[in-house]
Amino acid sequence: MSDGAAAFEGVGPMPDEQTDLRREVRRLLQARANTLPGHRADNEQVLAIARSHYRSAQKGLDPDRGAGVRVLSAAQLERRRRESGLAGLIPDLRMIAERGDRWQLTTVHDLDGWVLWRFGAAEALHLGDSFGLIEGACWREDAVGTTAAGTAAILGGGLLCIGREHYVASHHGFACAATPLFDGWDRSLRGVFNATTLASMTHRNTLVMVELAARSAEERARNADDLKLRAMGEAAGRTLSRFETPAVLTDHRGRVAASHRITLKHQVLQLPTQVSNQPFVYPRLGGCWVVEPFSTGLLLWRPASADHTPPPTRVELDVHQPTRWSLTVHGDGTSTEYNLTKKHAEIFFLLAWTPAGRTSAELGQDLYGGFAARSTVRALLCRVQKEFGPMFDSEPYRFKDHLEVKVSMPGNLGELLPFSSAPAICRIREAQSADVNPGRI
Repeated sequence: MSDGAAAFEGVGPMPDEQTDLRREVRRLLQARANTLPGHRADNEQVLAIARSHYRSAQKGLDPDRGAGVRVLSAAQLERRRRESGLAGLIPDLRMIAERGDRWQLTTVHDLDGWVLWRFGAAEALHLGDSFGLIEGACWREDAVGTTAAGTAAILGGGLLCIGREHYVASHHGFACAATPLFDGWDRSLRGVFNATTLASMTHRNTLVMVELAARSAEERARNADDLKLRAMGEAAGRTLSRFETPAVLTDHRGRVAASHRITLKHQVLQLPTQVSNQPFVYPRLGGCWVVEPFSTGLLLWRPASADHTPPPTRVELDVHQPTRWSLTVHGDGTSTEYNLTKKHAEIFFLLAWTPAGRTSAELGQDLYGGFAARSTVRALLCRVQKEFGPMFDSEPYRFKDHLEVKVSMPGNLGELLPFSSAPAICRIREAQSADVNPGRI
């Protein structure tokens, strides 16, 4: 067994999946060695590609043809462009793409895998046309199998995919490198930047160059936003100074333009989507707050005194998508939707999956296979409580009895949180793939 393949011994949760992954890792390591002689493959990347192949096979995707290319209408494409939050990056990404060679096709994808923009010379555009890499096409993993763009969105990190590392045979003549595109403020995942060329033209620095281009575009977009927010904050300075209690001014995306009498840990606030003109509890700022429109943004201020605000009554956890997850907390007249990190998505799902709760020791096994001290797990849950509010009882950790908990998850649990290597999540996925009732953990 090669050193690279040996590094994956024991990876994965279930014997059948481990066997399949080890076999696929060996094949991929050999393919990479043949394509880039002397290049030592990144073990984590090869494992990510192997897991993607495993998911594609479990879904029954045809390795010769894929699932067929789906394409948005012109109106749907424009709507997704507006809603993606990526438009501010496009001028820089286009300029960078124009410096590439004539066979390099660059594309920008949203979190759902749709190709929103593409750039390249005539030769590169014709190349993309030949296998469906066109504007409006769906290049999600479940549609086209393993590609750098689709799998990087699930992985949340950069990926190089060369030749036969692609799952579908029609992609074997190409190489692609992709990296996530992040919001410059809260580092939330927004989409994917991808470069595709002929497999024979790739080199070991391809991914590094794509990542540098993406980070440069993100920084320039953040700087442009900074200027707008600074002007917005300066214009509102006199109004904020009149408040005798803490106040915060944001734009409509929750990005903080100015604050008064409060030190903020967050520069982006996920604000209520529904407010009935009354104070609401906001854990990330502490205490009760009122939100109201102000100029071109939103003004949050803390009333000097507030009547008792009832605790949340219902939470909705959404983990049905492979690349983004959310928790919506409903209270008396308010609803606040929080975008979740990977770890938060795992924690909330495991607690919703087991209503009776999990002890810190059990959660350590569920999340880390036992390679975490109880104190580490307790500290993690303490931070979650501060971030989202006191929704849990402890030891065992569980949602409070008064909360109604609703979970939206994939119809096929084999597709649950595909990024996750947490043992408990993997067992649930594997049980579904083996056509076994996954039951409780």
